[in-house]
This record gives sequence, C-alpha cells and structure tokens, in this order.
Amino acid sequence: MSVHLGMYWGMVLGMAGRITRKKQPSKARRRSFATTVIARVLAASVALRGIYAFLTWRMWEKLFLVIQFTFFDYDAPVWLFFIDYIATMGLFACIAHYAAKGFQVAKSSLKMKDKEVGGS
Repeated sequence: MSVHLGMYWGMVLGMAGRITRKKQPSKARRRSFATTVIARVLAASVALRGIYAFLTWRMWEKLFLVIQFTFFDYDAPVWLFFIDYIATMGLFACIAHYAAKGFQVAKSSLKMKDKEVGGS
C-alpha cells in the first residue's frame, strides 16, 4: 500500500496544493526553495527512521514470511510501534516515489535520444 502511495505521491501533493491554494498569480503559487528543502529533510528523516525501524523490528522476516507467526513485544510502548510502522511505510513510499521519478526521467531521456537518432 505504501509503494502504491509513493508511486502517486506527486498526484497527491498536486491535489492537496490545488485545494489549499487560493487564486494567485503563477509566480506566487510556486513553492519556495526553503519549503522544498524542509519537505525533503522531513522525508529523509522519516525514511531514516523507517530504515532503523525496519531493521530493529526485523520487519523483513514478516514481509518475506521467514517468520510465519509473531508475537507483539508487550514491553515496548504501543505508540513507538505505530511511529515505527508509519516510518517504515514512509520509507517504502519514498523509495517508490523516487523510483517512479527516476523511471520518468529515464523514459524522457530515451525519447530524446530516439528523436536525435531519428532526426539525423
């Protein structure tokens, strides 16, 4: 589910931006550099926490059915489990988002090369 969300994250952000923005000139609607940096730092911190949680809670064993049945650690706080679980979802959403962006860039560069080869 988080991979699917990551693949369409650009669309989600676009729809959220349209809902929250008022009618403004196009230059005023652009995000500032600081906003972009803050968003990327936040995404990186969530992804780093997701890596930590994925390794600490040994989620790969559950994901790939290495362990078929597992018990919840009752000594750990529940809120920490949910924070780690959401961070892991954020990790996979980030991976999917940037992989989809990479595929789009690769696809457009291949189209550009095809135009150059076909036009010569």
